[in-house]
Amino acid sequence: MRIFAALLLTAISAAQESTIRTSVSVVAIEVRVVGPNGPILGLQRADFRVTDQGESPEVLSCSRQDAKLDVLLLFDVSQSMGSAAPMLLTQQAAVIREFRSGAVRPTRTASST
Repeated sequence: MRIFAALLLTAISAAQESTIRTSVSVVAIEVRVVGPNGPILGLQRADFRVTDQGESPEVLSCSRQDAKLDVLLLFDVSQSMGSAAPMLLTQQAAVIREFRSGAVRPTRTASST
């Protein structure tokens, strides 16, 4: 029993003394550059500057990637819509057709906090 306890204390002591050091050589930073008329395209790595605690590491690359977008449409089909329901159903169907055809392109973005 004493040998087991001594080994356990040695293991705990060694674990408390060990230090783990890590470093990161590349960090990906996602940005969206938008002007008054929409996204600004054609930017190169020289167009960006990153600062971290007063240091300015070199921007190694810059690429454009399209992001997937999940859309959730909620429609009120309860009796509270009354006589407007048939018109709303027609408009809802039209919106769904537009999304499916790819004709709808986002012009504004929304975020939640």
